[in-house]
Amino acid sequence: MAQQNPLGIDRNDRSAKSFQPEIPTTKPQHLLSLTGKTLAKATNISPAQPDSIVSHLPKPDLPKLDTKTIPIQIFYANSQCDRLVEAIEQIPSSASEQETATRTLRSLLEHQRIYGFKVSGYKVALENGVATVDITLDPSSQRRMTSLSSCEQFALFASIKTTLMQNQALTVNEVRFTEAGREIYL
Repeated sequence: MAQQNPLGIDRNDRSAKSFQPEIPTTKPQHLLSLTGKTLAKATNISPAQPDSIVSHLPKPDLPKLDTKTIPIQIFYANSQCDRLVEAIEQIPSSASEQETATRTLRSLLEHQRIYGFKVSGYKVALENGVATVDITLDPSSQRRMTSLSSCEQFALFASIKTTLMQNQALTVNEVRFTEAGREIYL
């Protein structure tokens, strides 16, 4: 039996796959709409829409690949934060597994919007079916990992885990999270 880490899910755990993803007809616009009225009421913060948590980062220097693409499933939390919805994106078919994981993570993080939460770097390492996602917070980030609500944690961590584990182009059985190299316990 595979050992679970504090935030990981095991591919053999059928309960982790038992959800029925919503298939949106258009690209989800909310992706994490905690910046709207709900957050504003809870924190007395203006409901202005923040930028992506990685919008200030330069695009990763990934090699230019051929124009043939394959579909990749990206999972996001729905607006009620009770399940994940699927969006399909295209990535180059000639990408290595590492490039696929990095491109997939970048795409997912580009759509995360969590007020006051800013990432200064991220990477994903693949080894023996385990993906270790390292997230480094920007020093100017107003919020830390431990200050994320359960909904925000679900939107960030569950979407990353499910996205990396559900894609046929990746052989990921487990996902671990670290912050600047230290394991995250939420």
